[in-house]
Amino acid sequence: MNVTTYTQFRQNLKSELDTIIRMHEPLQVHRSNGEDVIVISKEDFNSMEETFHGSILKSVYKENQKYHFRDRLKSLFF
Repeated sequence: MNVTTYTQFRQNLKSELDTIIRMHEPLQVHRSNGEDVIVISKEDFNSMEETFHGSILKSVYKENQKYHFRDRLKSLFF
């Protein structure tokens, strides 16, 4: 991941944003008096969000299936 300072980012805003979008590479912006930030394209953000939500839904579904199977076994044998 590339890193730049806040001042450099501000001075080169258009070219930095164009590069982020074109290369699909996040940029870390270092702020001397604050927390660093990561800048990513909207397309990359949407993709990450979709992947994250998909993983959560799969986990919840698998958990529900496991409990459903366990309850069904209990009903068959008890």
